[in-house]
Amino acid sequence: MSKKIFTLKIINKYKETPSAYIFTIQITDELKSRFQFIPGQFITVHLKDKNGVLHNRHYSICSSNNQQNISFCVKKVQNGIVSNLLHKEYNVGDILHLSPPSGNFILSDSILEDYKNLVFVTGGSGITPIKTMINHALVNKFDGNIFLIYANRDTRSIIFHQHLQDLQQNNCHFVFTIDELTEGWTGEVGQLSTAKIGEIFLKHNLPYKDTCFFTTGPPKIIENVRSHLNANKVKHSDIRFENFFIDLTSKDVSTKTQQITIKFKRNTHSVTVPANQNILDATLKAGFSIDHQCKIGNCLSCEAKLKSGDIYSTTKQYDGSNKILTCNSYPLDDQVVVDFNKSILQSVFKRNNLILVGLLSSFLLLKFLSNNSNELFLAKGYMNTGHENITCVECHTSAPGTIRQQLQNNTKAFLNLTDNEYVDFGKLEVSNNECLTCHTRPNDVHPTHRFMEPRFSTARKELHPENCISCHNEHNGKRITIEQVDFCQRCHQDIKVNNDPLDVSHEYLISMSQWSTCLQCHDFHGNHIAETPKSISDTISLHSVEDYFKGGEDPYGDVKKYVANLILNNE
Repeated sequence: MSKKIFTLKIINKYKETPSAYIFTIQITDELKSRFQFIPGQFITVHLKDKNGVLHNRHYSICSSNNQQNISFCVKKVQNGIVSNLLHKEYNVGDILHLSPPSGNFILSDSILEDYKNLVFVTGGSGITPIKTMINHALVNKFDGNIFLIYANRDTRSIIFHQHLQDLQQNNCHFVFTIDELTEGWTGEVGQLSTAKIGEIFLKHNLPYKDTCFFTTGPPKIIENVRSHLNANKVKHSDIRFENFFIDLTSKDVSTKTQQITIKFKRNTHSVTVPANQNILDATLKAGFSIDHQCKIGNCLSCEAKLKSGDIYSTTKQYDGSNKILTCNSYPLDDQVVVDFNKSILQSVFKRNNLILVGLLSSFLLLKFLSNNSNELFLAKGYMNTGHENITCVECHTSAPGTIRQQLQNNTKAFLNLTDNEYVDFGKLEVSNNECLTCHTRPNDVHPTHRFMEPRFSTARKELHPENCISCHNEHNGKRITIEQVDFCQRCHQDIKVNNDPLDVSHEYLISMSQWSTCLQCHDFHGNHIAETPKSISDTISLHSVEDYFKGGEDPYGDVKKYVANLILNNE
């Protein structure tokens, strides 16, 4: 869902460091609800350069979330189009075009409740969201320990230095490090390599247990922090990171224009990638409609395969695959070939071979397939939760006619020797009718027929919610197969809740794009008998919902209005 762009006025601008300015934007009473944010989120600046080309940049919010106006920090980037324009040409009274706060790198109230310690590791302008998070924790009287490791090139580069020093108290322990020793400096010295991070953790006795870790800033710092935490057996669910910028002064990024090759929609094209521009932006500018959403490496929608050539990427592939996120990838030579096509059989030769093998296998396995005693061996995978004791034929009933008759009819139809249409072969496919034989519920708030209404046409194209198997894809061992839990937004963008009982309003959650919270209160089909929470702090954790999708314990309760009406063959 695209966010609306608002025209807002700059009411303050001051130089925090020689290379960083803080901008404050006026938020009127009418827009207050639209610009509420969770600590750690960013706003998006939409700005045209002198040639009329539109650029979008994310800047983390550095003001407290209990203030109405919003401030953000802009650190000057060498050759950076937007940062240089903001520094030089935008002043108090000027207008900026902004999208409301967004982002999932956040310090939620549930984190403050669930963890005893918070550890933040960052460098440079990555301190911006972390400053807001630390302030929020202190305002909410977080009684655990707060640790910060903050790296910079030199003392003049430390953003919010005085503010952070003023925050240090009994439960705040801040470690500052600079690249090289400077006269009078008493903090740490050295870049945040994996070894240096380990040294600081050991020297300052930073905890690993009952701790939530946050890291952002230069990609190398994020990579080193994650490597250190993984080596110390920290669970992935305890690590939060965000990486929506790249240091274009890095020696690893090419300063030359590169001519690369892309494969898109089964065709091959040549694309020019200017210096310091990522592959996705260059491809979009060339006129190709590549799938993309966030442009910061979070949504994974711009993923492609690197077939050849060298690139610099801010996102490291730990599984050794050739998949890359094109929004974070920069070509280093003219040999780069990027494949945006989905994986299919590429050549006619291989396709014909597959057809021949398939036909031969079909004839050899006809008897085996028609033998009901073998049905348990024919499942594609593990039965889903609740279906472990169901046999194949209870859903996959035999098609009319014998296999011989089916083959005869379909062969004649193929050769145009009959006016008959093709018939099903072997077993009939499972459709909604078979699912609803057992799972029809009079109280279902999301029955499949409802999604056939014209107003849900967009949702049908994206999710196909009118089909049970869109979410409950069988033979994979999971209860629900959809990967993300924010699908409610496809139908409920404009929902209004009268007499809202929740302490955090539905309107606010929608404005923050917090669609995952829907299933933290409500089960999809409304079949569980449970009291709906009135406080956001009493809702089911997102982790529990995701575990439930995979077949875990039911977080909504044990009592249901209706249970499946299973009709087994032996009854």
